[in-house]
Amino acid sequence: MKAIDRRLRKLEVATGIVETEESRRDRALAEELRRRRDAWLTREGLPIPPEPEPEDFSGMTLAEILITGRRRALQRQQTGSE
Repeated sequence: MKAIDRRLRKLEVATGIVETEESRRDRALAEELRRRRDAWLTREGLPIPPEPEPEDFSGMTLAEILITGRRRALQRQQTGSE
């Protein structure tokens, strides 16, 4: 059994993000918060902002993902201060 478990873990790591019970709970919490925010904005008569398209990080290392996020944050900061 240990060998099978070890092979399954290797496959999960090789294919990308592994979904766990914790990640499912986190996703459900994020969706609930989004619904609550949308309901609040609707009650206040404010427009609901469009959801950004998710980026495809497949094939990127963790360092590349972090660098991409930092660049995006820097661009937002620069455009917001102008």
